[in-house]
Amino acid sequence: MTQNESAQMEELLQVWWRHNRAYRPALDAPKACPFTREAKPDDTYIDGDEIDARIAANQAEQMEAEIDLLPFMHRAALSVTVGNKVLGNTIFKNPRISREEQHRMYQEAKEQLLMPFVRRGLMAREVDLRPVLAK
Repeated sequence: MTQNESAQMEELLQVWWRHNRAYRPALDAPKACPFTREAKPDDTYIDGDEIDARIAANQAEQMEAEIDLLPFMHRAALSVTVGNKVLGNTIFKNPRISREEQHRMYQEAKEQLLMPFVRRGLMAREVDLRPVLAK
């Protein structure tokens, strides 16, 4: 994984972490009357922030599908490490493993997620042209 790909992955994982942190399932009664429940919102007056939020939510849902396929400890390492990077402080810790082991699992998880993210179009894969140019 190149440094540019790693930076792209970090940005995507931060979007995923923020989305998961903000997710709250609707557990109470619907807030609309039965007559208007099926009404769809009109996008006529939508602004750029709302579009960005929809794109981020879509990306996070796609990432979640791939992250769910990782082993449990790799998912935990992702969540802890990305959470600390987003918040800018060491708030989250995993008492089951050392910091070095967590960092190793985090790097392994990023490597495992690289190709699935590229296949889903979430990030671009860099192509090494040095062997081609050497001919």
